[in-house]
Order: sequence, then C-alpha cells, then structure tokens
Amino acid sequence: PAGARIARRGGAMLADFTQALQVVRTRHFFLAVLWTLPIWLTEACAMWSVCRAVGANLDLTGMLSLLGGASLSTLVPTAPGYVGSYQMAFVVILGQFGIAATSAIVASTAVQIYLIGTLTLVGLAILAITSLVSTIRSARHR
Repeated sequence: PAGARIARRGGAMLADFTQALQVVRTRHFFLAVLWTLPIWLTEACAMWSVCRAVGANLDLTGMLSLLGGASLSTLVPTAPGYVGSYQMAFVVILGQFGIAATSAIVASTAVQIYLIGTLTLVGLAILAITSLVSTIRSARHR
C-alpha cells in the first residue's frame, strides 16, 4: 500500500512538472529568455572588467564558467551577501584557469561590492523613497 501511494504521489508530481515544462514551447518563454541576454551580457562584461582590473585575465570559456558558477554559488545557504560561498566559487573556478586564490578572492569581493552592493544600495534607496512618499500621501489624506 505504501508503494502504491508513493507511486501515485510521484506520478502526480511528475505530471505537474511535465505540464510546467510546456511553457518552454511558448513565444513568451522565448521573449523572456531574449530579454535576459542583455542583462547577462552586462553582468559578464562587468565581472570581466573587475577580474581584469585585479590581473585575472580570462578568455570566453573562463568568463562563462565564472559567470555560471558564481551565479549558482548564490544558491548555497550562506552568510548574508553570499560572503564565503561567492569567494569559494571564484577561487575554485579561477583556479582551474591558473589564477591565484588571492586574485580570485580580491575579484570576488570587488564584484560583490561594486555589483551586488550597488544593487543593494539602489534597492534601499527605492525602499526609502517609496516609504517616504507613502508616508507623505497618508499624512495628506488624514
């Protein structure tokens, strides 16, 4: 009985997953992927520039490996701001391309400060501005 229940549940989950994958065949999915390309290109150029600034020169293969690995490293539970896992990803990936651990750590920290830190500051500024505007509007309507 337990095996049949597990099979039914697993089959239902697989059917749901298969149905969700149908979105890949739609025009909207293609457009969503197309719109992300400029974002990935900008991210790759910024990351490449930071790496180059610290002496970690990468070819296209190295840059794509770093971009993918660094992005995936943020999925690992870690300290706030991905401190630690991001550095480890840079050290491991850049090490495969002959770049020293010190340069990798400096590059990863610079990327965090300039790219992730900038986005965080912009987000906080937007939050503060919208909160202020909301407070002013609610005060006017009283």
